[in-house]
Amino acid sequence: MNPKYVASYYTDDHDRLDDLFQQFQQLKPTDLRTAAVCFNRFVQGLQQHIAWEEQILFPSFEERTGMHSGGPTHVMRLEHQQIQNLLGLISLALQEGKAGTDEQEATLLEVLNAHNMKEEHILYPAIDQMLGEPERAEVFARMGVGDNDETTLDVRHLRPAQRHPLIFQTFDSLRSRESFVLVNDHDLKPLYYQFAAEHASQFIWEYLEQGPLVWRVRIGRFAACCTTEGI
Repeated sequence: MNPKYVASYYTDDHDRLDDLFQQFQQLKPTDLRTAAVCFNRFVQGLQQHIAWEEQILFPSFEERTGMHSGGPTHVMRLEHQQIQNLLGLISLALQEGKAGTDEQEATLLEVLNAHNMKEEHILYPAIDQMLGEPERAEVFARMGVGDNDETTLDVRHLRPAQRHPLIFQTFDSLRSRESFVLVNDHDLKPLYYQFAAEHASQFIWEYLEQGPLVWRVRIGRFAACCTTEGI
């Protein structure tokens, strides 16, 4: 994903999330358990996407235009609430082992498609036009996104019980010598010790920022013969 322009980066992220949702729907008729895992990854990714928009991107637009209540970002926030409600209904059904969520899924897709279209064709290009390159770089820096293809996983907006499963799912998806940057709101030593216990000699651990408000660490996968870097 291109971290230079808002429109290209966020549109690519929409596409990535769409792919996860499609995987969920394809798997659901034959493998509900695996489908639920795909849906959980979709929810976590979409929640992060929404958090970036509401906490970083939308305020930048509102500050420069003076449009708050009644403006386009206000409408997007209302639609986010509708999306979150639908995600909750589907998640609850899947947790109970129920597959009968076709109606909620259809409504979610309808809302998401219209929502994404407005963002991709109107809001994102407008933000790119009003922000200069240094300002856009600042937006991506606040998101924890750099100029490379390394994934950033920001778990600060998630409940504590949701964080570790998503982190280990992300690690499990890595190929040899791939890595991602984890962003958290407290020290990550307990997580390091869990990695050391479960993935000894298979991971790298590199602190990039150590508080007091934000902790960032690069986590990567090495082959089993490689040594683990300590703190």
